[in-house]
Amino acid sequence: MKKRIVVKVGSNVLTTDKGKLDITRMSALVDQIAWLRERDYDVVLVTSGAVACGRKELQVDHQLDSVEQRQLFSAMGQVKLINLYYDLFREYNIHIGQVLTTKENFQSDRSYQNQRACVEVMLEN
Repeated sequence: MKKRIVVKVGSNVLTTDKGKLDITRMSALVDQIAWLRERDYDVVLVTSGAVACGRKELQVDHQLDSVEQRQLFSAMGQVKLINLYYDLFREYNIHIGQVLTTKENFQSDRSYQNQRACVEVMLEN
């Protein structure tokens, strides 16, 4: 049975002091995940960064904290973030997928089991 590692990466790791995605750091992270996979580990990457990425993409110079604005930044930033991960992992012929989840997905057993089944099938394939 493969060993499984979950890697959690926060926005502060993925972005520079100016709020821009740190491509060099992301590339190093992908290098390390590829190294683990070569050693027969299943790796689940839990990543933040969509809000920070979207904020920079929309060129907002000030902090906006309303729920709607954070959702806007997240929606815009997620596209850029997952595309960058796709390009970085593709260099290693590693297929990626994403599961967007919230704390509500873990509040009922049914929702939790659905999330778990989704991740399991992704790891198996």
